[in-house]
Amino acid sequence: MTRWIEQLKNGQIPVTFFSALTLIVALVSIGFEVAFLLDALDMLRRDWQTLVMLRF
Repeated sequence: MTRWIEQLKNGQIPVTFFSALTLIVALVSIGFEVAFLLDALDMLRRDWQTLVMLRF
């Protein structure tokens, strides 16, 4: 713990196992969010094309 505090005082940011794990989890969740958003946009585009076809 003291070594960790000394690293912080020196301006170095120590990467512990937990912070690395948190980063990985955050990146995975962002990936899922982006995939979900793209899928929703694709469904919206298909619905829009269907509406346009039905109108004309």
